[in-house]
Amino acid sequence: MATLNDTTVVLDVGARYGVHPSWNGFDAPARYIAFEPDPEEANRLRDNVASTKYFSYEVLELALDSAEACVTSICCGTAASVPS
Repeated sequence: MATLNDTTVVLDVGARYGVHPSWNGFDAPARYIAFEPDPEEANRLRDNVASTKYFSYEVLELALDSAEACVTSICCGTAASVPS
């Protein structure tokens, strides 16, 4: 089973569909922060995803930009351009 270290933070920008199933089964501490500006969808996410012993889940009801754009994301020292 895959594990995460205790410093892992997941940022889900535009979290409309919630936690991807690939995160199921991780048994090390992780903090998952979902950004979802749509109030109805944010409430649905809060109702459907529960925090567990190892997995804290937080929904922030806000957008990270005011328009669609392409941004550069840096993860583990690797840069990747992704649509926002």
